[in-house]
Order: sequence, then structure tokens, then C-alpha cells
Amino acid sequence: MANDYTIVTQYETVEFLGGTQTRPVIAVGVRTNVHGVYFEFRLPKADYNSANVQNDANGFTIIYELLFTIPGVVDVEWTQEPTVSGQLADHVVVYVQSTSGNSSVSIDFPYSQFTQDFISARVALAVEQMDAAEAGTALSVTHVPVYGIDYGLPAGQRATSEPGQGVITIH
Repeated sequence: MANDYTIVTQYETVEFLGGTQTRPVIAVGVRTNVHGVYFEFRLPKADYNSANVQNDANGFTIIYELLFTIPGVVDVEWTQEPTVSGQLADHVVVYVQSTSGNSSVSIDFPYSQFTQDFISARVALAVEQMDAAEAGTALSVTHVPVYGIDYGLPAGQRATSEPGQGVITIH
């Protein structure tokens, strides 16, 4: 519903279709009202109308807000990243923390992998790995999902097995 999001911006741009083909689109920037996640989506200029904008804004809002129901998810970010061919592709970055809250990690998903089930599985694995690292135990991982980019612990941090220490920042 419109109460769940705020439309922040709308602007004309072009979308790359392949080869030398592009099409005119309207980019719509939206912020979810519950968690403040900003994201953009594009509509072909010919399909741009109030009903389509509201339907897409509402649909993406629901999808983004549902990510916060996954245990361990503390934040979500929409971004665009360059492809090998130099084009921009939509991604969602999910920020996750361990059960104790002492460790965190971000996991980057292209929109082609933007499904609740897939992201849930990757988040659960990340939480399991961080919890094991904090406990000083090795986790035998034989079920790592193939897709997605996992950047591991933030730079300059490592896990410790010392009681009450969690993650240590190395300077």
C-alpha cells in the first residue's frame, strides 16, 4: 500500500537492451517506510502511469521488507554494479550479524538471485559460520550455495575464541 513506501524521485533515462539497442524508461526511486530501504526500478516510458508506478513500488517494497524477517538480517541495500561488459546491473546487499551480534558480514546478490528462499539459505549459512568462528570452532561446509558473493568478515576483523571477546578489530 502507498502507506508502506514513499516515492522519492522519478527521472527519464535509457535502459540498455543489448547490442546497440536501448529504450527510453522512467526510473522511479522509492524508500520503504518501515526500514528506510531506498531502491529504484524502471518502467518503459510507454508503460509509465500512476497505476504501474504504484503496483511496482508496492511489490518491491513487500519483497525488500520481507528480507528483514530472515533471522540475522540487520539491513538491506539496493545498488547497481557494473557487469563484465560495463553495463549496470541491479543488486541487493544484505547485511547480516551473528547470533551474538559481535560479528557481521554483507552478502551481495544480483537481482537474478533475488528470491527469499535463496537469500534465506545464504544468510543462515553466514550466521552459522560467524557463530562457529566466534566459538573458535571449525565449520565443515559442504553445502555452500554456488551463487552470490560473500565478502566474509569486514576488513581488519577476525574471530577469537576468548570468552566475551567476539570479534577483534585489528589496527
